[in-house]
Amino acid sequence: MNNTMLEHIMDVLPTVLEKNKNLFSGKVRKNNWYQKRKSFLEKNTRFLKSVRQEVLKKYDEDYVEDELFAMQKLYLLYPDTLPKKLLSLPWELIKIILNLYSVEKRKFYIDLALQFQWDSSKLEFYILNDLYEKYLSLISEINDYRVLTSKNVIPRLLEIQTLLYEEL
Repeated sequence: MNNTMLEHIMDVLPTVLEKNKNLFSGKVRKNNWYQKRKSFLEKNTRFLKSVRQEVLKKYDEDYVEDELFAMQKLYLLYPDTLPKKLLSLPWELIKIILNLYSVEKRKFYIDLALQFQWDSSKLEFYILNDLYEKYLSLISEINDYRVLTSKNVIPRLLEIQTLLYEEL
């Protein structure tokens, strides 16, 4: 991703959302989860096509649907202001982080990815091995919070996780 792509899509998304505001509203008259999910995905595909057409019309640029979907997630998670730390990461890492539900969890991995200059495979490894949850667990087990700082806990956790990573 480059900044131009981000600027184009973030510029167009609010307009397209406004034009399609009724697309996702209303009850879905489907009986089971699969039908509801299918209906949502069909609507979202139409929405992303609208975004793609608007970007093409306004900027004469074309982007693949997967990238548009990630940009849509980025916009929905951060509609007002995009975090500068997040934007300083490579696009591949941003896409991975956008899949994390918790704001705190996203902040945690953003900070660590920047601090330790992780690539996408390292970030995925630490997410899949629940580094955040292990960090929280460690914090809860320690009574004296004044002694605990992320500077002395995180490197130890990373050391343990890295040993596991290297064994794979």
